[in-house]
Amino acid sequence: MNTLVFGVRGKGKSVLAFHLAEKTGRSIAIYDVSHRFNRWPEFIARDPWDLEELIKHFPVVVYQPQVSGFKEFGEFSEIIWGESNEGCRDVTMLFDEASELQTAQSRHDWLHKWVRMAPVDSCDVIQTLHRPADAWATCRALAHHWFIFETWRVEDLEAIEKQCGPEVALAVTKLRGHQFIHVEPEARKMTAGELQKGSFTEIDRGESHGSLPNLRSGAARQVAVQ
Repeated sequence: MNTLVFGVRGKGKSVLAFHLAEKTGRSIAIYDVSHRFNRWPEFIARDPWDLEELIKHFPVVVYQPQVSGFKEFGEFSEIIWGESNEGCRDVTMLFDEASELQTAQSRHDWLHKWVRMAPVDSCDVIQTLHRPADAWATCRALAHHWFIFETWRVEDLEAIEKQCGPEVALAVTKLRGHQFIHVEPEARKMTAGELQKGSFTEIDRGESHGSLPNLRSGAARQVAVQ
């Protein structure tokens, strides 16, 4: 399954993305370009050799590139894809700040492979980005789930309307704080939700093994998705 999480800094997109990864019940591999996931130092790899060792022993690994987020993504992906038995089965990939890996017209070759070739029934790919307009067009087209925090820029609203419909584009302009909209384009469904203040997983500090964030979701309602 392909999932996109959009939101400006401070809204909670990385926290929400990690919560979604946990819910899959699979091993989790996080590509942490901004070095945000520092709560679990025992799970952090900073070079390919550390990564190869960690994935043998831990259900969660965090890779923090040291030189180039774009270049090192290939090394990270080669290791995870190979260790997952050539096809990435039973693993959830979380690419935080994935705009480092793509533009609207182009993408890293390995991002193309994850989005187009990873088996949807046994590998989830979750990406966080600030803006929908920054996402590679194919990522937007193939996403099974969109999670969108408050959005108001014209280019982003146009991207949302094109893929999810005008009702969704209007709804995201009315969000505030940590409210978000969850859209399932194929099911033509939109659900309102909110990350509860004070209940976030502290992904960037504190002791290991913190509790998950509490999510409050409203009742799903059908919308016309074009």
